[in-house]
Amino acid sequence: MRDVMPTFCSRSSLAVLFVLHLGFLAGCAASEPESTGRVRSVAELPPAYGELWVAWREKAPDWTDRRRAALADPELTRFLVENLVLDMLAGYKRADFSTPGAMAGSQFDRARAELIVIGEPATWSLAELNAIGNGYGSAIGGQALIEIGRPSIPAVVAQLDRQEFQARGRAVDVLADLPHARRSESELQERLRVMMVKDPEWTVRKRCVDALAARASRDTTVEEARRSISRALGDPDEAVRRSAARALMRVGDPQAIPALINYLERCEREADLRGHDAALEALHGLSGTREPTDSASWRAYWRDRNRANSGR
Repeated sequence: MRDVMPTFCSRSSLAVLFVLHLGFLAGCAASEPESTGRVRSVAELPPAYGELWVAWREKAPDWTDRRRAALADPELTRFLVENLVLDMLAGYKRADFSTPGAMAGSQFDRARAELIVIGEPATWSLAELNAIGNGYGSAIGGQALIEIGRPSIPAVVAQLDRQEFQARGRAVDVLADLPHARRSESELQERLRVMMVKDPEWTVRKRCVDALAARASRDTTVEEARRSISRALGDPDEAVRRSAARALMRVGDPQAIPALINYLERCEREADLRGHDAALEALHGLSGTREPTDSASWRAYWRDRNRANSGR
């Protein structure tokens, strides 16, 4: 067997490993972490590592037991996960997506499925791939994280601190699709709310708006999300403001209507046609009526609605 793989030495950099094996990350990070990693053949590895990889490649009948034993050892776990990630990417490069059923049991399919079975221990490498990969690398890593589900959250949240705004944005996108974080959900949403205001990159702020709306729509309470997204209607960037309007419609809290009326009035004043359309779309969606078309009429609508409600 002539398979090669990265070294199992400590603190190897996934960015460097991907470059060594696939050459698809030209300039993925401003500064690459130091690494002592190099490519080794199976014969050069200690027996436990080489035997584990051969068992995986040859579909050993006792693979489930071997995996369980490997996951009890942090170094074997890291070795297995990093090589599976590389195997998945290599398989993707030569995959035939045009033929129905061709992917089932392919190198890409096997490695990806195995990483999902491994679960949480695989999320840190997959989150790194999502952060530093090119178009398909980040898509593959992100989708695998979503399929693993809730155990992915800590690894993805850790990527929010990266200097590269693309990496932060990709992490936010994955968080939008991950399930409720249970006891950590309020903390996670607070992190998105802060980024939505403070991140210097407008694309990240926009993605935070969308992610917060997605997570709030699956939560038991939407008040904090609604208030935060309403404030984003005043973001310096027009695209963020439009996303905030549509996000409020997704959150579904009619108490956002006054903020949307203010935004509609601003769009009228500044002749922002795209923002005007986004505001009307959200107002119509939250109110259930399509009659008002200008801010003055909407203010009258909201005043009459409140009077009617208070008179009950």
